[in-house]
Amino acid sequence: MCNYLRVDEELLKNNLIEIISQLKYIEKQDDKLYFYGGNDIDIVGDLECNENRNVINNHLPIIKKSVVGHSNWCNMSRSKKYVGNHLRFLFKILLGKDMEKKCVRHPVKKSYLCNKYFIQI
Repeated sequence: MCNYLRVDEELLKNNLIEIISQLKYIEKQDDKLYFYGGNDIDIVGDLECNENRNVINNHLPIIKKSVVGHSNWCNMSRSKKYVGNHLRFLFKILLGKDMEKKCVRHPVKKSYLCNKYFIQI
């Protein structure tokens, strides 16, 4: 975790649990939750749907209160991978390390490689 951020970990964790429960395209395998991410927006497009963007936007005021000192929200909002970037950032703050990920073939588009990010709550 960065030294200049003040984090209310309990508020952030509870908010992330609520966000994950509302997001579409979060999948489950062997009691682990995960989502696909990568550079190709066509592959990760399912996670980046408008419903998921609205879920993040609805929780953003509470997230900003739980993570004080981060000033780059504007740039994160302009990203094509809005949902994935917010999830990875918030889990990095909460866990103090990058999310566990694995490079795999996309289950539908077999010719594409993508990252499978495991959610650890």
